[in-house]
Amino acid sequence: MSLTNSMELIRVMPSPRGYTWVVAPGGVAKVSRQITSTSELSEQEVGYMEASGLTRVSESNVFHATVLTATDCNLGCGYCFQNTGVNPDRPFAPDRIPGTKLDPSTVDDIALFIKRAVVHANASSISMVLFGGEPLLDFDSCLRVLDTTQEVAPVEAVMVTNGVLMTPGRAARLEETGLRAVQVTLDGDRKRHDATRHTRNGRGTYDLICQNIAGVQESTSVAICLRVNILPDDPDSYVKMLLDIAGKVDPQQTFVDLSPVRDYSWNESSALRDGSARDLIKSLVEIAEVSKRLGFRLARPASRFCPFCSIADGKRGAVIGPDGSLYSSWQAAGRPEFRLGNVRDGYIQSVIEDRWVTCRQFDARSCSEAGDSTWSDYFDGAIMDLTWDLVAAPGQFH
Repeated sequence: MSLTNSMELIRVMPSPRGYTWVVAPGGVAKVSRQITSTSELSEQEVGYMEASGLTRVSESNVFHATVLTATDCNLGCGYCFQNTGVNPDRPFAPDRIPGTKLDPSTVDDIALFIKRAVVHANASSISMVLFGGEPLLDFDSCLRVLDTTQEVAPVEAVMVTNGVLMTPGRAARLEETGLRAVQVTLDGDRKRHDATRHTRNGRGTYDLICQNIAGVQESTSVAICLRVNILPDDPDSYVKMLLDIAGKVDPQQTFVDLSPVRDYSWNESSALRDGSARDLIKSLVEIAEVSKRLGFRLARPASRFCPFCSIADGKRGAVIGPDGSLYSSWQAAGRPEFRLGNVRDGYIQSVIEDRWVTCRQFDARSCSEAGDSTWSDYFDGAIMDLTWDLVAAPGQFH
């Protein structure tokens, strides 16, 4: 993909207030009418976006690396994209991608690969995501990865964790080696959360996670992002969760990222005519409004650009498995059919065309035509309304 104008990376998010947010790699614009596709933009509007740099994917001096320290997980969430099947003999433990953990020699190989990639990209810093499975199942490898890559270039790291093992003590040690933020998932109040995010023998995790994130926020400067995976059948449970957690953490220092667990059968624009989708959007907006009233910082929707997978061949970023295998996106990691090479030998050029899959292709949004608005884009349009003050001087179309 070229680093020049990239209309295919634009998201069109209709607002319930009658206009449309156009979120592009280079910034945000607002169209004064409702549209549902980039094809509805006029030549003048497209020209404005291109001239102002909104469609351009800028060159960057940051190399993005996701490192999976483990593909195993201590939870058995039924909706996880790393599940491979349901096992009736283990109702709390779905079958998963093959389990692998980092070893010290592979950590060294990963550091050398990242060093070569940083030089090739002419980058001056590294943005790293520690991922899994559950990355803290191999805490020592998390520390080694951060330590070794800090020798290559300055690292700012984020960890995606379920929070069960993220104690304040571990967070403090990780902060010393470059950890700046953690994303932790809560799926509603205790009853709702424990029904979906339980251990692999069925025990609930809500209380322990809340205790851990409160302790991390109190004892470190590590930022907390609460990802809230929303199922459509019990919207009140998410309001109860927000009210509960607001009494345990500092909302003004906590991001909330509302993420519906998508039913693929709903995820086309035409499905918005169905009452269930409209009701879900309404519930989601109400939950977002409660988040803002409580003082939480809402995560703002982004364009379709991803530093890991939007540009092929790993020129801007790489996703690395615990065994050193290379993949194009988080969702592909750990699946042998999407393996693109390894950190020792690099990418296998002959398989990239067939195996390079973007996160958007795994997303249910790919059910619709590129550029079309899905029901989740309508929801994100409402989120943009709630976070408009975070948008620095958006362009205006009239």
